[in-house]
Amino acid sequence: MRKSTGKVSTVAVDSEAAPPLAVGNRYQSLIPAILLVIITLAVFQSTRSYQFLSWDDHVNITQNEHLNRPSGPDFGFYWRQPFLFTYRPLIYTAWSFIADHARLAPSQIPPDNDGCPFDAHAYHTANWIMHALNVLLVFLILRILVRKDWPAFAGALLFGIHPFQDESVAWITGANELLYGFFALLALWQYLLFATKTAGDETTGDPPSLPTRVGRPGKRAPTAQDDTPIRWLHYAASCLFFGLALLTKPTAVCLPLIAAVLDIWVVRRPAVKVAVGLLPWLIACGVWVYVTAWARQADTQVDQIALWPRPFVAGDALAFYLYKLILPFNMGIDYGHNPESTMTHWWFYATFLVPLVVGVVMWTFRRVSPLPWAAFGVFLVALLPTIGLVPTEFQSYSTVADRYMYLAMLGPAVAMSWLLARVDWEQTLSLLAVAACSLFLAASGTLALIHARDFRDDGAVYGHAIAVNPRSWVSQYNLGRYVADRGRLDEAASHLRAAVTIAPDFADGFNNLGVVLDALGHEPEAIDALQKAVNLDPGNAFYRISMAQVYEKTGRDADAATAYEAALQTQPNDPDTEFHLGMDLLGTGKLADAATHLAQSLALNPDNAVAENHLGVALARQGKIPDALPHWQNAIQLQPDYASAHFNYGQALGELGRTQQAIAEYQTALKLSPQSALTRAALARLQSGAKR
Repeated sequence: MRKSTGKVSTVAVDSEAAPPLAVGNRYQSLIPAILLVIITLAVFQSTRSYQFLSWDDHVNITQNEHLNRPSGPDFGFYWRQPFLFTYRPLIYTAWSFIADHARLAPSQIPPDNDGCPFDAHAYHTANWIMHALNVLLVFLILRILVRKDWPAFAGALLFGIHPFQDESVAWITGANELLYGFFALLALWQYLLFATKTAGDETTGDPPSLPTRVGRPGKRAPTAQDDTPIRWLHYAASCLFFGLALLTKPTAVCLPLIAAVLDIWVVRRPAVKVAVGLLPWLIACGVWVYVTAWARQADTQVDQIALWPRPFVAGDALAFYLYKLILPFNMGIDYGHNPESTMTHWWFYATFLVPLVVGVVMWTFRRVSPLPWAAFGVFLVALLPTIGLVPTEFQSYSTVADRYMYLAMLGPAVAMSWLLARVDWEQTLSLLAVAACSLFLAASGTLALIHARDFRDDGAVYGHAIAVNPRSWVSQYNLGRYVADRGRLDEAASHLRAAVTIAPDFADGFNNLGVVLDALGHEPEAIDALQKAVNLDPGNAFYRISMAQVYEKTGRDADAATAYEAALQTQPNDPDTEFHLGMDLLGTGKLADAATHLAQSLALNPDNAVAENHLGVALARQGKIPDALPHWQNAIQLQPDYASAHFNYGQALGELGRTQQAIAEYQTALKLSPQSALTRAALARLQSGAKR
């Protein structure tokens, strides 16, 4: 029996909450836990067959030179230095581990994998399983907070199947949120176990009434002294998992505040003791702020905005998330909700009132029950790093993104659990609340199931993004490239035109539009688009090469040579540019210059048989036939079936009087290219001369 101390425990979560869980409830909790896993996995089961997306999957995984290497991933690289202006080595280590075990043989690579040797299904399956584990962790946390299995089940289910979670689960790069969420939830779970045991010891001298540890029948109930080692093991585990969360994503710096909100307002420990307990976390946060600043010091892609509008930006973002939380329709990857577009509207300066009013109501209601206020606090704090108070790179597209809500969904999950834990089955209002929550969960799961399909490939994700936000220039651009690769050039031109119309300073858009227009045979329009790309970024050699190739196609070799020369000025010692410049100079009759650039191309890339052949031509036309012969020999050695090289070599041998060798080369060239009238005539002429 519980010994009376004359004190009232402050560990009780809610005045109307259920009594402590019975011993058997440990096993009864398996039923909702199993149901959570089954439902969550069922909603997102289709994502396992999806592909890599160009929406950062390529830069992070498929085209990551430190991960996609013939010798295997470089696991240590991400621990030694930042990558892409962030220091988050743990997620890249996880991706590298999957890559090391999910490499496909060349014959197994599907056509829609863009040549990537990794199995996309392995990455998607990892996301799928990780999300289910996170849902279970949320269930364990909620079970501590509300002390009832089925309300905790409902809150965890909301966390698991709300459409906000589609982006993190169905997008491979979304694993960043999932792994961060995994360690963050583990840290919070362990911290709450520590805090509740500590609160019980401080107030009653006995273990707390929360379901943190259940003994077996016939065994002596544990005492406060028995629980002390376990309590500190929980604390040590929470610190470890918090450190791992920081190594996964820098936004983990918000976790100490989340833990403090739950500890002060739910567990009800004194703020001073909470601060002391979280001091190691706070010190780690200070170190990590410095590490993050160091990693981002070379990042010039983050748009800076003035300090005064940032609170309005943050308030507007919170209002947006609250709206989408209740009405999760038209979810997308790019809402276009950035400061540049929103600050032009009057409502931008009023939307902050929405989260402000919600917060005031929750604060006022805290005297009745602290859980709603704690739920709002968790929601708010989890979003603090990404709502615009601190500028981020993605903010140039949109301040808000579904993936930012991944951990923040713990707040709404707490709120729903609290609501259902107070249900009185004899009151009509309570029954209506249960019905409303059930319908909302069913609708959320259905919408999440449907929205997940929008991530199956590039065509689906960008097509849906444009449907949600037609002014998403990055989606227009990426969809244009996607359909161009599949030969739908007219459709590609339409999307690329839309991209550069929305973003007229987007040089890549003009370059790709020019390439597509050239493929459609619209050379004047192509040159105009490519010239705009060059004007926007004069130092980009690739744009000048694209323009030179259009000039070559239209026979303007002199203009092509000029474009290649300009490209070499910005990107010297590029073998392909040297080669194309040499070819164009050869076409305009500038033989010495052509030979110089072709020789330079071969110095940089000695395996180019075409360059060897045309260098021989350039030298021969200058009367340097003996100097040309080795280059044709090299071309034939590199590419034995190169008919043009055999012909040129035979022609040179004939002019040197080496008739039999010349005839042999002509005969080889004719076997390789039987339709060549030029080779046939040259062979006949040489053979008739030999007979005389």
